[in-house]
Amino acid sequence: MRLKSLAFRQASDPQTKKKEPPGYDERDGSALLETAQEPESLERQHGEQLVAIRPEILSDAEHALGNLLQRMHHLARVSRDNLGAHAERLQTTLEDLEHLLELLFDYVTPVDVELGPIDAVRVAESLLSQVRAYGGKVDVGELPKIKLLVDSRVLSRSFQLLGRAFGRDWEAALRTSMEVNQQESLDRVELCVRSELAPAASGSADGDLALAVATRLIEQQGGEIRREVGDGSLTCSIILPSPKAIHASR
Repeated sequence: MRLKSLAFRQASDPQTKKKEPPGYDERDGSALLETAQEPESLERQHGEQLVAIRPEILSDAEHALGNLLQRMHHLARVSRDNLGAHAERLQTTLEDLEHLLELLFDYVTPVDVELGPIDAVRVAESLLSQVRAYGGKVDVGELPKIKLLVDSRVLSRSFQLLGRAFGRDWEAALRTSMEVNQQESLDRVELCVRSELAPAASGSADGDLALAVATRLIEQQGGEIRREVGDGSLTCSIILPSPKAIHASR
């Protein structure tokens, strides 16, 4: 078994190599992990730093780790009879390790984003499908007939990652609802998912990293993710720009 090659990953998708990601350095073929910012702004963002990376190094590392995982899965299978009750635990541990490595590569790999106008209704339905996959019935408010400026491919991956981050919470929720609010003064749209949680609800082991990757992908599209935990409630807000916002900034 090898690490998955995601559709938007530059290191494994020849189509994305034609257009370099923001921060690409033509001198040595490396790319900056984040968009360049003022030093003082970096200090405010939890000690974030710019890191130059080479896509071919990521590709080689992914290939090497994939081979190691394949051997480990093989050894786990052939040793199943001798391991007894520990066999299932070993297999689960290997799968958890593989998922964490996939998320780590997602986080550090440059992303090629191509923005285009998409109906907010389609975006909301895509997010709804992820929530319903875990939480069943979702109360939905009125969906405005407006457009968002996003990359549908990257956005879809973001919603999948949100499912990994909040899936257990949505599954354990007593009630879940979604609203789509247009922030006219900011020319942005907020997709808000609110859940009333059961007392025993808790996140998954890789939830924080999945949320970090989803947040990075949303920010690459000019948006943001907000997570608020209250007394017996969880709110996840995805804020995305409209085409009007982009035109206004030019």
